[in-house]
Amino acid sequence: IRVEGLDRTNPAVVETLVESEPGQPLTEAKVATDLRRIFGTGDYEAISYRVAGGAEGPRAMLIEPVEKSWGPDYLRFGLALASDFAGDNQFNVRAQYRRTWLNSLGAEWVSEVQVGQHAFFGTEWYQPLNVAGQWFVAPSFDAGVRTRGVFIDQDKVADYRTTVIEGGIDGGARLGTWGELRVGYVRSNVHARVDTGSTLLPSVRETTAGLRAALFIDQTDQAWFPREGYGAVGTAYRATTGLGSDLTYSRVELAGRVAKSWGPHTLNLAVSGGTALDSDMPAYESFTLGGPLRLSAYRLDQFAGRQYAFSRLVYYNRTIRLPELLGSGVFVGGSAEVARITDRSERLPPIGTVWSASTFLAAVTFLGPGYLGVGVGPGRWSLYLLLGAP
Repeated sequence: IRVEGLDRTNPAVVETLVESEPGQPLTEAKVATDLRRIFGTGDYEAISYRVAGGAEGPRAMLIEPVEKSWGPDYLRFGLALASDFAGDNQFNVRAQYRRTWLNSLGAEWVSEVQVGQHAFFGTEWYQPLNVAGQWFVAPSFDAGVRTRGVFIDQDKVADYRTTVIEGGIDGGARLGTWGELRVGYVRSNVHARVDTGSTLLPSVRETTAGLRAALFIDQTDQAWFPREGYGAVGTAYRATTGLGSDLTYSRVELAGRVAKSWGPHTLNLAVSGGTALDSDMPAYESFTLGGPLRLSAYRLDQFAGRQYAFSRLVYYNRTIRLPELLGSGVFVGGSAEVARITDRSERLPPIGTVWSASTFLAAVTFLGPGYLGVGVGPGRWSLYLLLGAP
C-alpha cells in the first residue's frame, strides 16, 4: 500500500489512517472507509485509488489524494447575532487565520480575532507528537473582554464587564474519528467589574490558575440540523492556590445531544448542566441561560448561577432544499425548554424551575445557521433572531 502524489502533506501521516493491510482481502467497503477517513482530514479536495501490478506477481494499492489547490493557509470569517428585540443584542464578527503543515508531523497555528459583545484575540500552536497524530501538545494565549447583563426579575439593572488575559498549555489525545481529549494548565489575570448600572456584583482584580480538562465527541451526520447521531462536550477546571491562584474553586460543565429522524421529521434532544461543586466560584465564572433556544421566552443571559440544569427538545423538518452553493435548506420547527438555576450570587434573588417553548423558521446557508422565532413562557413571550449556533 503506497500513498503517492503529495507535495505539502506527509505520506507517512496519511498511511497511518489506512486500516487495509497487505496480505488481507481487499474489499470495496473497507477501502471506501479508508478514503473517507483520509478525506476527512480536510487537506484534500479529491482522493482516488488504483491497484497496480501483474496477476502473477505482487500487486500494490496506490492511494492518490489530490491536495487542495487553495491553502495551506486559510482565512475564514464568522458572524454571530442574537437579539430578543427587547433591548438586548449580541453581535460578534470573527476572523480566523489557520496555517497548516508547518512541519512533517502536521503542526498547525491558529489565530482568531473577534470584535463585538465578546471581543478577544486568541492564538494556539497545535503540535502532534507522532506520525499517527494520536498525541499532541498545544500552548495557547488569549485576551478578551466580555460584557453581560445582570437582571432582577425582568429588569436589567447592570452590565457586568470581565477582562481576561490567559495563557496555558494542553496535552491530549485524538480519539480517532470520535473526538478529542485535553488536559492542561492555565493561568488567567481577571478584572471583573460593573460597567454600567447598580453595583450588585463585586469588582475584583485577581489571578486564577489551575488545571483544566476538556472532552469533545461528535458523531452527528451534519454540523447544523443533524438527522442522526450524537455528541458530547465536557469541561472541568480546578483553580488552586498551590498552582498560583488567588482563590480555590471548581467549575464543571457537561453537555450532550442526540438526533433521530423518521422520514422528513427529526427530533433533537440536548441536555446540559454545570456546577461549582459547592465551591466559592466567582461571579464572573457563573453559568448563564436565556435567549434564543436557551429559554427562548426570556432575555439574553437573564439567568446566572453557580449551578444549573437545562434540557431542550427540538423538532424540525426541512421544507425547502437550497442549492449546495447557498446552503442545505430551510427548516420549520419548534422547541420545548426547561431549566433550573440555583446557587446564585448572594445579592440576586433565587429562582427555581423555568420553562419556555418556541416556534421558528430557520435556514442553513453558506454563512451558517439562522433562526427567526417566537418564544413563549408563563405570562410572557418574545420575538428573537439568531445567527449562529444556539
